[in-house]
Amino acid sequence: MCADITAPPNPEQRTSARRRAVVGSLAAFLALVAFSAVLFSGDVAFLSRFCGSCHTIAPAVQSWEQGPHARVGCYGCHEPSGPLPVRLVRRTTQLGREVVAHLTDGTVDRGPYHEVALQEETCLRCHDPARTPTSGGAVIIDHEEHAERNGSCVSCHLSTAHPLPEEDQAIFAMGQCFECHGSSQYPTASRQCEACHPSEYELLPASHEPADTWTQPRHGKVALDDRGQCSMCHLANYCTQCHLVDMPHPDDWLTGEAGHKARPAVDAPICAQCHEATPDSCSTCHHSEHDPANGPWAENHYHVARAHGTVQCVECHAADYCHQCHEIDSLTGEGP
Repeated sequence: MCADITAPPNPEQRTSARRRAVVGSLAAFLALVAFSAVLFSGDVAFLSRFCGSCHTIAPAVQSWEQGPHARVGCYGCHEPSGPLPVRLVRRTTQLGREVVAHLTDGTVDRGPYHEVALQEETCLRCHDPARTPTSGGAVIIDHEEHAERNGSCVSCHLSTAHPLPEEDQAIFAMGQCFECHGSSQYPTASRQCEACHPSEYELLPASHEPADTWTQPRHGKVALDDRGQCSMCHLANYCTQCHLVDMPHPDDWLTGEAGHKARPAVDAPICAQCHEATPDSCSTCHHSEHDPANGPWAENHYHVARAHGTVQCVECHAADYCHQCHEIDSLTGEGP
């Protein structure tokens, strides 16, 4: 009976095995380096820009770079303090959630993200509540008093680290103040300008210049998008002084008895301040037969009147409305 003797590997096999081992070790090392880079990238500001390589967080990184905290790494604000092993477990868990969310198109439950919300103690690592506001003299508020009463830095500094791409940052920041100031919930928080701004401060927002383009048409879009911006400085009846109607229009403006249908036709120029006259904005609703391609309703309405009669006209207009333009014989009802 012959023993089963395995022949030793030849030199080529040994070289190939060593090569595979080296390549495998190098790949594992590079993978470990990459994984470590992801876990530790948020510790320093320079490496934090690596976070922007993920397209979902890129906008946040871009805004962070424009803010006053651009020298602070992501983890400096968005991670609770604790021993390094605890923080590494937390970072690994969050990374796993993000990977799963991307692979499943974000349809999975990522779990609570309370770690991302800023805690008061996080801000106090660097900032003293008694510090002087760094507004360059724009505000004269008591910073320490607000910090103690509100109990949260982000109650005022909502987007300090990640400025929003607003046209007027000062207006947006002041909007945060009016969460309390001027509200019925906090009647002692004054809405007067001098309560927060020095007397020499320029109160006219940058967005209002130049005045001719702000008045028409830019201010209307801002008012429709965020009515709160206007109410910070202007009382409710301020808009009425120019528009002569309730602005923005109340919910029952189209159907209510006191709405636009109660306005006489001679008020059309008031509507035209905001509603473009071409195509005729009134006709697009009130005259279903009107084809703007044929010109204004006033030049083409007689076709509809001849085809369907004038009964529909008097549903909105008084019986003598046509006399304002047409010379109609009051006895025969015939024109010239």
